[in-house]
Amino acid sequence: MEENTSAPLDVTGQTLQVIIKILEVQRQQSSHQNEWHNWTAFHTQKTKDDDPEAFIEAFEKMAIQITQPALIVQ
Repeated sequence: MEENTSAPLDVTGQTLQVIIKILEVQRQQSSHQNEWHNWTAFHTQKTKDDDPEAFIEAFEKMAIQITQPALIVQ
């Protein structure tokens, strides 16, 4: 009788593909978190003389720009 050794290899290959996909998603999430952190650390410093409405509008625009790539299904 000949053993079928390709089945365990197929499972191992599928497992590796899943792990690679998980790592890629985590990398993308980390990248987006870093973008948010960098943006908020740099742009949220405002003074009492700043226009709150302009600040909120600029923040919303940046939020849309940052999240748009995440909405694209690959």
